[in-house]
Amino acid sequence: MELIQYFFVSFVVILVIAWQWKTYRENQARIKSINNLFPENDDTIIVSSENEKNEEEDSDDEEGEYLYLEDENSSEEFKTTLDDLNSYLIYNSNKTYDYQILKEIVNRNSKSLEDEVDVMLTVPLYLGLIATIFGIAFGIVVFAWFEIDNLLNPAGAISSNGIKMLLTDVGIAMIASLAGVFFTKQSTSSFNTAKTNMERNKNRFLTWIQTDLMS
Repeated sequence: MELIQYFFVSFVVILVIAWQWKTYRENQARIKSINNLFPENDDTIIVSSENEKNEEEDSDDEEGEYLYLEDENSSEEFKTTLDDLNSYLIYNSNKTYDYQILKEIVNRNSKSLEDEVDVMLTVPLYLGLIATIFGIAFGIVVFAWFEIDNLLNPAGAISSNGIKMLLTDVGIAMIASLAGVFFTKQSTSSFNTAKTNMERNKNRFLTWIQTDLMS
């Protein structure tokens, strides 16, 4: 009976650790997206539609001139930000660009990625706590089931074997909690580093917007 009990608790803990690992890898991918959200190099260029029309000999496009941003070496996340910025630039081609709106677009896209990581960052820790609570609850149920007569009988003596099984279940289940603490700590450290790098590159990009695009 002991081996079956230990095997069952161990099986649940292994499943939880596998889930924690999967969540950890997904968080690392999100953190990498944050780190690569804004390029470290100033490869973004400003393209004028007028220049493009001059290059097309048979162009009959009579739309007004507009500007848009282009970066062929950027990440997919940054291209999404550029698409949003270009939508604003094209729509307001006949107006004065508002830097605060451009800044809001940039901040909104970065904030959405940060919020996504914030929500999932501590999931491995919570999964570990759930596994530990399960181990404690399961151990207590089994302990009470086999020691019910001794518990109800004042003269009865609780066997040391029952206590050993309970403590072993708790010890096995706590492995998932330790794994959750480790994965959460690693993700938090990586997230803080990526966020710092992202903020530095974002500020550089916003400065570029002020000095190159708005001038």
